[in-house]
Amino acid sequence: MNYHMLVSRFLVFVLAVAGLVLVGFAQPATVWADEGSQVHTAVGIVKETDTAGRTVTLAHGAVESLGWPAMTMKFQVADKQLLENLSKGKTVEFDIVKRGNAYVIVDVR
Repeated sequence: MNYHMLVSRFLVFVLAVAGLVLVGFAQPATVWADEGSQVHTAVGIVKETDTAGRTVTLAHGAVESLGWPAMTMKFQVADKQLLENLSKGKTVEFDIVKRGNAYVIVDVR
């Protein structure tokens, strides 16, 4: 195989991977959940947001599906766009899923 054909095949591969990455980012936030992960819903009050760190601190009520009591926690968000409409003191309903050892917010209403 000559050099130009090898470079052409490599470029096709790179473009295909880039296309897959872009399609992945265009999916709704719920795609970030692990396959088969249970979605848990809770209500909380926004205490703090950190756009750079992609986190929100919420004082939330009990999460019965997890056996959690009411508490204040810092959560990562799957998509930083979820932070755009959050402000300190706002009451929100949110969905979390377990990803690895952490619980991540995948939707906020």
